[in-house]
Order: sequence, then C-alpha cells, then structure tokens
Amino acid sequence: MPHIEIYHFPNSMSDSDRSALAEEVTEVIAAHFPTKPGKVSIRLNSIDERDWEEAVVEKMLIPQRSTLIREPDYLA
Repeated sequence: MPHIEIYHFPNSMSDSDRSALAEEVTEVIAAHFPTKPGKVSIRLNSIDERDWEEAVVEKMLIPQRSTLIREPDYLA
C-alpha cells in the first residue's frame, strides 16, 4: 500500500527514465503516506491518444471527479 497507476499517451521512455520516475514517485508517496518505499507499487498504463477521451476521461475522470486531488485543465 499504496498502489499508483499512471495513465499516459504512448512514449519512448527508456528503462533508465522509467526507473527514475519510479524512484521519484515512490519517494513522494512514502513521504506523504505512513509507509515504507518497499510497500509502494506503480503501474504505467499506455493509452492511445485517440482512445483517451473514452478510456480515461469518460470512464475514470468524470465519474471520480470528486475524488481527484488535481484536475487537468481540460475538465475545468
């Protein structure tokens, strides 16, 4: 605990960049939740740009809007 999921457009992130992202996100989460870094899990979810509206905005962001701690500009 906790588990983080990051949805994004496909990109060419290297293994090194992926590792750096995981380390940085883990540090932030461990600093704000009562947990150790070894308890954090992170999953990257690549969503094609043409599917973003339906897969992310309509199915996740809008229905869960009240629980978002930061909204993207396009929902405002």
